[in-house]
Parts: sequence; C-alpha cells; structure tokens
Amino acid sequence: MRFGYAAINLTLAAEKIVVNRSMIKKTFMEKGLPYASMLALANIAD
Repeated sequence: MRFGYAAINLTLAAEKIVVNRSMIKKTFMEKGLPYASMLALANIAD
C-alpha cells in the first residue's frame, strides 16, 4: 500500500481531478469573496 501526502489526493489526481485549490488569509483579504468563490466553484467543477 502506498501513502501520499495528506493534502494531495493521488487517486483523484490520477483522474485529472483537482480539488486542492486553496488560498491563505492574506490572499482572501486582498482578493475577497469573489475570488474565493471562483476557487470553490473550480474545485467542484472537476
């Protein structure tokens, strides 16, 4: 059995599904809710 990093889902990555789009608080404060929403929607669109 192979174990990867906790933050990287290798099973989904093999299927070209990206779910780890994230940001730090500084980015949220600078770019706001519209940008955070865009990332969230991109995560669920895959």
